[in-house]
Amino acid sequence: MISKYVSTRIQAKLHQVLHSPTERSGTSHPKRRYLLSVAFIIASFAISSCVEGNPHLGNIHNQTTVASRTLSNGASHHSLPYRNTITHIISTWSMPSPIESSVVMSDVSCPTSSFCESAAESSIYSSIDPQSGVGSWSKTSLQTPGRFVGTSCASQTLCIAIGLSSTVFISNNPTGGPSTWSSTVLNWTGTASFSGYHYLYGASCPTISLCVAVGTDGDIAVSTDPTGGPSAWEASAPVQTYVTLTSVSCPAVSLCVAVGNLGQAFISSDPSGGPSTFTQVTIDPNDTYVDGTATDNMTAVSCPSISLCAAVDAGGEIVTSTDPTGGPSAWTITPVVSGSLNAISCPTISMCVAVNNNAYVSTNPTGGASSWSEENTKSQYPFWAISCPSTSLCVAVGGNVGVGT
Repeated sequence: MISKYVSTRIQAKLHQVLHSPTERSGTSHPKRRYLLSVAFIIASFAISSCVEGNPHLGNIHNQTTVASRTLSNGASHHSLPYRNTITHIISTWSMPSPIESSVVMSDVSCPTSSFCESAAESSIYSSIDPQSGVGSWSKTSLQTPGRFVGTSCASQTLCIAIGLSSTVFISNNPTGGPSTWSSTVLNWTGTASFSGYHYLYGASCPTISLCVAVGTDGDIAVSTDPTGGPSAWEASAPVQTYVTLTSVSCPAVSLCVAVGNLGQAFISSDPSGGPSTFTQVTIDPNDTYVDGTATDNMTAVSCPSISLCAAVDAGGEIVTSTDPTGGPSAWTITPVVSGSLNAISCPTISMCVAVNNNAYVSTNPTGGASSWSEENTKSQYPFWAISCPSTSLCVAVGGNVGVGT
């Protein structure tokens, strides 16, 4: 089946196209959205056909593996792995046996260097020693109404997983098996969704007392007691909008930044106050189309502190701010690469790593294009998410899981 091989990130982008207005005034052009959606569907079939038509590519693409690396120069970080040596930074990589075949990871969250959780389809994969290779990862299968797209862990004692439904899965012991996970169906209030449904694409839990999830049509769900059931979650869209929010990052209880298509961000300095505290801001106004994709569709955001946020978009740009609540003028757009950037993680204000097939590393994220260096990961397939809990560990996921130390 096509959906078996096409990443949920493509599904998210398809939704962005279907529900994106032609003009920023809010009016839509159904024919344009239809044609663009057809282009995405054709591209999805092409991707799947390439995999299915070549058994070697299929075997590579449909293996979820863990890699480890060794640094020869004493460097304290860096980027992300596929299976070959990365010049200037990495001396050797080892690629153990696959964790599981026919799985493409959608997201990863590593609150510490000794715990990571990844989401894929209807399962959670976790490790209490992500640097130790394939044997350190365990799988928990859950009964889900829709496949998982995002996950976030405040610590090893609180993780949530969200996806193509209005259900949030929550655990105080994410490595304890299915019985330690509970599900909460969100009750949406306020303005009606344009799409008629509420899919969730991104989540962030900075502490065990605050979790935020975002999704279609500006949907935002907030809880200060994530395990407290439906009544403990406030779920609504601050404004009626076509914007699909794909990612959110909350470095503290005093800041959350969610990003999505049309160059839009929803930002709050008091996220505990609920969805109504989020303000819509245009931070990535470069509205052009490349291969049917709007370059101002932001795919991910990472805020290591209230004094730095960095987002990436489908045009290969990195959008940064040292004053995230300062309005549109507080954000700077830096072109880094031709093509989409899929994910970014910043463990500190002085280090960020963005990924597509390759890794893009900066120790001065606001320093302009020259401060970003590209590292060739030799990957034939893209990474869809990355989490760097420190400057000495990064984990990237996609068709493979790459672990760098």
